[in-house]
Amino acid sequence: FFFQAEDGIRDHCVTGVQTCALPICGMVHGDLKPSNVLVAGDGNARLVDLGTTGEAGLGALDRGGTLGFIAPELLRGEPTGPEADLYGLGVLLYLLLTRQAPFRDADPAALGYLPLTTLPEPPSSLKPRLPRALDDLVLALLARRPASRPAPSSRLPELLRAAVQTPPRSPVVGMSRERELLRRHVVHLLDGKPATVVLHGNPRSEEHTSELQS
Repeated sequence: FFFQAEDGIRDHCVTGVQTCALPICGMVHGDLKPSNVLVAGDGNARLVDLGTTGEAGLGALDRGGTLGFIAPELLRGEPTGPEADLYGLGVLLYLLLTRQAPFRDADPAALGYLPLTTLPEPPSSLKPRLPRALDDLVLALLARRPASRPAPSSRLPELLRAAVQTPPRSPVVGMSRERELLRRHVVHLLDGKPATVVLHGNPRSEEHTSELQS
């Protein structure tokens, strides 16, 4: 079920295309996660556990959901639309392609605030061979703001099929802590909080100092 080879990328995207059904129909499942997506013997994906499924517009208290898979707007207690399932689909694809969650912490409770305070690493930072456009599409699905996720959702199958045909991008390695600070800096800016990141040190060495000032 997880990424094993180049052909696996295409298989996982087929599963993703089929999982797009609810967002396209305007319904909200509210709890897209691996245990709620079953792949039948014929290769077709089926969504289960429809207890949280309903029309758009319900708030956090009206829905269930699983930390690590629910959209940031749900964590903020805002009414949700089909875009919330696009976020869940992004988490599913991230897991399928990298075998890791977009947000990771030893404390499970951290999953309740990490999507609000930072951005996920690009999937290609964990799997450098991923197609460039697929990398970008997964990050777009994981956008913090619902309006920034791909729209209309009916184009997702087409976008996914096209994305797997693109070449990989040049990998970015090292400076993990500095890149995390930069991601948090972007979140501060998106939230209207001015911040400054200062990096200094020899660019050819691993000895860097970084500071985040808000």
